[in-house]
Amino acid sequence: MALAMLTACEAGGGFLPEGAVEVTENRVNDFLSPTGARYDMRTYVVPFERPYYITVRSARRTLTFDQDSRSASAAAAAYISTRGCDGNLSRLSSQDKYDSANEVWTIVISC
Repeated sequence: MALAMLTACEAGGGFLPEGAVEVTENRVNDFLSPTGARYDMRTYVVPFERPYYITVRSARRTLTFDQDSRSASAAAAAYISTRGCDGNLSRLSSQDKYDSANEVWTIVISC
């Protein structure tokens, strides 16, 4: 199952499943999240599968695991709700990953 196999993404950090491709029209730099933090956001999908894999990188400062897990999740949900989710958002937090080397969260959301 491709969803269970997460691998490191070479371009920009984060952890993505094998076969994931970026949805370039969803790319946003300096996204203002509901918490007031600003993030650079990228969306990835595995063709013909759900969910969305959203990489979240701070636009202003470094991300840390302890400080930003909730903030990154809230930002990802707000971001994707207007960019492809036509139903109810469903967080798959057990699949979220933090790339400490690149300070990038990969947040997983289905809809």
